[in-house]
Amino acid sequence: MYDDDPIERYGLKLGPYPECVIPTDKIEARLREYPPGSTQPKVVLLGTGSYSPVHRMHVAKFHLVRAYLEGQGVFVAGGLMSPGHDIHVVLKLAEKAIPVADRVAMCRMACQGESWLGVSTWECHQQGFVDFPSVTRNHRKYFDEKFPEHHIRVVYICGADLAIKCRLERGLNDLRVAAVCRPGYSMDDMLERARPHEPGDSLAYFYVIETDQIEDVSSTEIRRRAASPDGRHTLEELMLPETAHYFIKHMEARAKQEQPNSRSCIIS
Repeated sequence: MYDDDPIERYGLKLGPYPECVIPTDKIEARLREYPPGSTQPKVVLLGTGSYSPVHRMHVAKFHLVRAYLEGQGVFVAGGLMSPGHDIHVVLKLAEKAIPVADRVAMCRMACQGESWLGVSTWECHQQGFVDFPSVTRNHRKYFDEKFPEHHIRVVYICGADLAIKCRLERGLNDLRVAAVCRPGYSMDDMLERARPHEPGDSLAYFYVIETDQIEDVSSTEIRRRAASPDGRHTLEELMLPETAHYFIKHMEARAKQEQPNSRSCIIS
């Protein structure tokens, strides 16, 4: 896909995640809570991205979408973070890329206290970059095979920018999209153009969740703060304590790696 290997180009110890795991234990537990006789559509939320590193708002968006969909009569059976492949992350962040093993570890820490959230490594296990529509469809296929009696659909979570850029109001073929945006985004035109409901199907193809609960938190700001010892003391404002501690250790290991004549390695 690329003229050269970006991982080799920057000399980083990166690559595909060694195990392909789409966790279903929490989904199975949620399905046991499905009301008998209910006709509510069942969905699993899926969020892709670099997660470099994962922060509080990544988790908050899952909760915002779940609350909104449940208010629309949808049964949310689970949610999965899907960290992107190292090739994609290196192309975005170059030498600042965080190895996938560390990104997965921090995402799992962020989901550890959540009874319905988990981390899928299907995407980062592939041999190269896989775009979000394919990631979403492969998870839908997996759930069809794993839970054929439940007819689970996948709702892809994204921000307003991606929804507008990719015109996601038409849906991803038979898949569904939930765009989270701040107040003031003009999404009315997209909702008017949105693919209509299928006859007899109460699940929409495109949802817009407008909220003022999105704080100005970004992985870029976290990496900026982590670059200095003083900034590292403030990371828990943006990250969960466990993930902040892990990320600081990662940054310290990287700093040692970058020292002249150092033989330390990046955590992986």
